[in-house]
Amino acid sequence: MTLLTGLTDAGVEVPIQVDQAGRLVAEGLTGPAGPAGPAGPAGPAGPAGDDGATGPAGPAGDDGAPGPAGPAGPAGPAGTDGAPGPAGPAGPAGPAGTDGATGPAGPAGPAGPAGTDGATGPAGPAGPAGPAFSGGTLTAGLVTAAGTTSLVPLRLQSGTNSSTPAAGAVEFDGKVLYTTPASRGVSPSMMLYRLNSDYVGSNSSATQSMFGVGVTLESGTVYAFEWRFVLAKTTGTTSHGASISFGGSSTTNSILYLGVGTASSGSVPIAFSTSYSSVAVNTTANAAIAAPATTATRTHFWLVDGTVSVNAGGTFIPQYTLTAAPGGAYSTVAGSYFAIWPVGAAGANTSVGVWA
Repeated sequence: MTLLTGLTDAGVEVPIQVDQAGRLVAEGLTGPAGPAGPAGPAGPAGPAGDDGATGPAGPAGDDGAPGPAGPAGPAGPAGTDGAPGPAGPAGPAGPAGTDGATGPAGPAGPAGPAGTDGATGPAGPAGPAGPAFSGGTLTAGLVTAAGTTSLVPLRLQSGTNSSTPAAGAVEFDGKVLYTTPASRGVSPSMMLYRLNSDYVGSNSSATQSMFGVGVTLESGTVYAFEWRFVLAKTTGTTSHGASISFGGSSTTNSILYLGVGTASSGSVPIAFSTSYSSVAVNTTANAAIAAPATTATRTHFWLVDGTVSVNAGGTFIPQYTLTAAPGGAYSTVAGSYFAIWPVGAAGANTSVGVWA
């Protein structure tokens, strides 16, 4: 079909259509398009036209999700070592390995300071007895073992003294230790008690210990003794006298002691005086040493020496008694003491040395 124009009788130009044979098909103005008819079947696709020029790249789209990892490529050559990093914290100790072979001993180091002594171990069994010494003269000096709480360095057996004393002899008859420088004599094994501080008694008329202690004596033994004491007080004015005696569990065959002393209204030190009293006593019972007095300050000081033959062994206690409680206690003054030592066996005259 071909679209052409033509003129109407009125001279108006209008479109006309002729077909391919030149025949007039239609004339007049084109009316409005009618509604579209249904689409016909699609014709065959025409040949593809040439590609147009590539347009500018659009903006990059969002990244898609990562694809699966591809297989690992071959390892590249090792790079040079970098500088060492700081040491990390030490890991836990691994289990101890087996001991290696012992190396050779190194040289001995210098001796360290001595440690404190350890506790003494138990005593070992006694060794066999050495050969007995059957008498004679030692040709070398005799050194005894050191004494301990269970070992006596030198001990004499109890026996009978030789009938003829030998110069330089040391003997023990079970009662007394004897030495013989020229003639045999008693070597006093003195038992002694001395006060280091005042011993305070009681404000009482009851018998009381002068030192607070007594000595234990053996049976059947004669002893010599020495008693030095000062009794003093500074309060109490009740009239009272004083006496001395011996108490304890031992019993005596006989006793005799002599005493010289006095009483003063002063305190130690006491000035020189020509006024003294004396006693001679043959009993352990009370023996008066001072007449009654009422002074608040009162001091008695006495020197007493004697011997005693003991029948049954036991305690022997120096003591004193006041005739009334004076109103203030006496004290035995520091430095006062009592000493006693064995001189022989009881039951016969004690004769040591050459007597004729």
